[in-house]
Amino acid sequence: MPELISSLLEWANWLVEDYRGRPLSPLQLKLLQGILMGHDYRKIYRLIQEDPDPALFINSVNTLQRSTAYQLWNLLSGALQHAGFLQPNQRVSKHNVKAYLERSQQKQAVLRCSAVDQAELHLAATSGIKIDFLGDCIRWVGREQELEYLSQKLTNCRLLALVGISGIGKTSLAARLAIALDTESRFSRIASVRFEKKDSNFLNLAQAILGSHCVNENLAASETLLERVMSNLRETPQCFILDMVEEAFEIASGNSPTLDPWIYRFLDEFVRTRDTQSLIIVTSQLKLPVFAEGRYTDRTYEYKLKGLSAKDAFDLFTAWGIQDTTEPESRHILQQCIHTYEGHPLALKVIAGDILNEPFIGNIQAYWHDYGAEIEYFQQWMAETSKNQQSYPKLDAYSLDLAELVQKRIQRSLDQLEKTAPLAHQLLCMGATYRQAVERQAWLCLMTESSTEALNTAFQVLQRRFLLEPERTSSRILYRLHNLIRCTALARLKTWKHGKNR
Repeated sequence: MPELISSLLEWANWLVEDYRGRPLSPLQLKLLQGILMGHDYRKIYRLIQEDPDPALFINSVNTLQRSTAYQLWNLLSGALQHAGFLQPNQRVSKHNVKAYLERSQQKQAVLRCSAVDQAELHLAATSGIKIDFLGDCIRWVGREQELEYLSQKLTNCRLLALVGISGIGKTSLAARLAIALDTESRFSRIASVRFEKKDSNFLNLAQAILGSHCVNENLAASETLLERVMSNLRETPQCFILDMVEEAFEIASGNSPTLDPWIYRFLDEFVRTRDTQSLIIVTSQLKLPVFAEGRYTDRTYEYKLKGLSAKDAFDLFTAWGIQDTTEPESRHILQQCIHTYEGHPLALKVIAGDILNEPFIGNIQAYWHDYGAEIEYFQQWMAETSKNQQSYPKLDAYSLDLAELVQKRIQRSLDQLEKTAPLAHQLLCMGATYRQAVERQAWLCLMTESSTEALNTAFQVLQRRFLLEPERTSSRILYRLHNLIRCTALARLKTWKHGKNR
């Protein structure tokens, strides 16, 4: 397949997933691929008939043109309008889809590059932290009360810490807050810095704030460098999201986690300084230490992020494409899932992926037939954990139990993936070796012994099951695994390799 066509297909898939919560179906992708390559409906139908993939079944060329294609053009029209690339009165068709996709992809690259200078893009590619501006569309469901509450807090607070277990939605909430602040034009710059390596240090953070061209990589952390950073934040109002700060903690055996000394010094000085209009939002799985000896309580605020409410969780299921959420029996089953996992977004996302794919294909009752006993067992287990408590265990109070619960849920989902799509399972486990988001081609190159067609299908299986986290750069779409899924997949990879070598 030509590289341009492959790039446009990925771009269209990302737009649709961002719009409705799940990517294009295999049949829709095959149809779009044919149109982008200049084929007519009859030739596309013949190619589909020759393909052994059962997911590509279509009974006639008339159905392909009048039903599948009609739905695809409506879907792409909505996705492009949602992302701001089409006006409400503009529609996608067979004749303009390629032009619209090319134009929107180019426009996105221009918008992105105008916001981020090349020095920072270079730093993002070479250092242990990832830098990106938050101008992309973010799928957002619920948490309106939290958003309003924290927005009010940020009128006076300068250091906000969002804490909670992995996958609970800290980064999404931080990004949403930053976007809300950006509409007020309060800051000259809003940027995200993600710590992704255990050796992330203050020098990397200083490069992110000052620009890599302003900080010699051979410099060591020093009082002079700290003052340069603080001066920059005092002189120019800026908002920085420091994501996954737990990676900057040092955990020694038998001791409590301690924050990297220079990261601590930076945050402590930021709280103490008198004149600054800048803001820092921290996300962390670990509680931050007290800064400035606790003297300026109005300048800092810690918020423990809990799971989604039942209403928000149902809205999210709908956004992911789960049908029949209002049918009493199906709604009761989903309510049980929400209650058991306390609205944990990642757990619910994994469940949605299971329901929508083989062998359940959207049948909620069939899913419950296989997994209902397990979920009821989990409910009993957590009730036992809290039998001496006055109420059901809450997410912020029993984060270790819930983390274990979520990992068990992921394990069962990957067990099902291994049974129904073993190649996709193997690709997931091997892809877990990537610490950062990489291109689709980098995933496919992990298993050169399999055919390109088989690997493309396996990759699409991972997308349909919501197991891949897409990220956009200036001109590419990258894919990574969520931390909890990655850790589980790495453990399975180790077991698989051990068994293979025996």
